[in-house]
Amino acid sequence: MTSPLFLVRLVLDRRALLRVGVRHRLGRSVDDGALLHAGLSQLFAKSTDRADVPLFTFAIDDVCEASSKRPDLLFLLAYADMDEHQLEEAMGPSAADLLHDCKTREMPPLVDGQLVAFRTRTCPVVRTRQPGTRPLDVGRSGRPKHRELDAFIHSALNAPDGATVDREDVYVHWLKSQMERDGACSVKDASLAEFRRETMRRGGDAKLERPNAVMEGRLSVGVPAEFRKLLIRGVGRHRAFGFGMLLVRPASD
Repeated sequence: MTSPLFLVRLVLDRRALLRVGVRHRLGRSVDDGALLHAGLSQLFAKSTDRADVPLFTFAIDDVCEASSKRPDLLFLLAYADMDEHQLEEAMGPSAADLLHDCKTREMPPLVDGQLVAFRTRTCPVVRTRQPGTRPLDVGRSGRPKHRELDAFIHSALNAPDGATVDREDVYVHWLKSQMERDGACSVKDASLAEFRRETMRRGGDAKLERPNAVMEGRLSVGVPAEFRKLLIRGVGRHRAFGFGMLLVRPASD
């Protein structure tokens, strides 16, 4: 029997998160993804050992009306196989400072062919040995290392001379390649709702500039078990930093 999958709503204290960032030496200009990565690890830490965060994917709830009224709080959505009581039991002593609220709702079963609307904040990158704007690093073997490259830039580098490359078209193609694996679903339509370049901090003083793209559309559920795996796995890379959570709701034809 398949275990329940829960949609989790977490409300965290922003100032307590910033204090965690200071302890982790993340700096004042840290992006929300790195801050939440550190904060969630602290929230579920019961000792000085590294905590295993029992959330599959998570995302900042940037459409929550309360977020504009409470700038001192940060609203998150996530998927987990635990309800709110189990999640709170898994939290460590830092929950007293970090956690403002935790609620869960069991996800309803989805059936083959069901039409749903989706929204996901993604980091549409591909792994490649193409250098892009700077030379590739070389490994111990002397061979160039793979690097992440914006899917749009990768497509433009490989386009025939004079060809026009549309960012939205590239990202939609990338999104379908990520979501339609193993018959999980069929994307009916998709569009680029938001886009920006974002500087991210990943380990020490290392900074990366990556695409931050919100994709919206409709999909038809394929094999329900594979679609559940997609919800658990998320879309694309940097999922541990708040990218790739697939939010779904019923849609009309």
